[in-house]
This record gives sequence, C-alpha cells and structure tokens, in this order.
Amino acid sequence: MVLSVDNLRALLDKLCQIYPQWNERLIEKRLVDAWPEVVGEGISKHAKAIRFKEEALWIEVDHPIWKNELHLRKTQILETIRKKVDLESFVLSELKLLTPRSASGSGFKSEKASGASARSVRRMPGLKKKPGS
Repeated sequence: MVLSVDNLRALLDKLCQIYPQWNERLIEKRLVDAWPEVVGEGISKHAKAIRFKEEALWIEVDHPIWKNELHLRKTQILETIRKKVDLESFVLSELKLLTPRSASGSGFKSEKASGASARSVRRMPGLKKKPGS
C-alpha cells in the first residue's frame, strides 16, 4: 500500500480530531521551528522559543537586556509570526518572556561549557546541604 501525502494529511487530521492536544503540539512545533527565521539569527542566539500554551508563545531569553528588547518588539514579532506560520484555528496573542535564574548574558550554554561548578549552582530554598559536599 502506497501512502500519499494527501492520505497522510487526512490521517493526521483525523488523529488531531480524536486527540486535540496533538494539534496544539503540531502548532507548537511550527512556532518553535519558525522562531529563528522570524526574529533573525542575531536575536535567536539569545532567545529561543520553548513552548506554546494558552495563546502564548513562551520565549527563554539569556539576559534581561534581550528580554527588554523583545518586549519592545513584541507587537512586530507577533505580526510576523502570524504571517509566516499557519496557526489554523489557534490564536497567538502573547509572548511570555522568561530569563533563566542566573543569566550570564553569553548565550545559551550548558553548565560545563559556561564554566559553572557544583559550588556555583544555586540550591533550592529548604534543601539542606549533604554532609561532605
């Protein structure tokens, strides 16, 4: 049996009707994938789309200065996304801008790549330090 693109699309549409949360995940994937094209390479090095939930695209920003810049461009970014991404019946009305707990301002890096040591990692309030560490 050969599965054509039309048959595959019909199957996906049927599955999305049965499981509505799948459709939201597909929209989320489109938004996350389109983010670098929407904002450009320069900004995408400092801000990445991570989630779509309740009409909002959640953006993780590596420094408060970039968060402020995106806040100032929010309307322009939302308009560009709506033009470039087929949101189907979903509404995108907000960008939620998040900064990591310890913003280094040097892009997104892993703990090892950024030079963070076990001592520099913040502990959660209420957690006691293990003896000998």
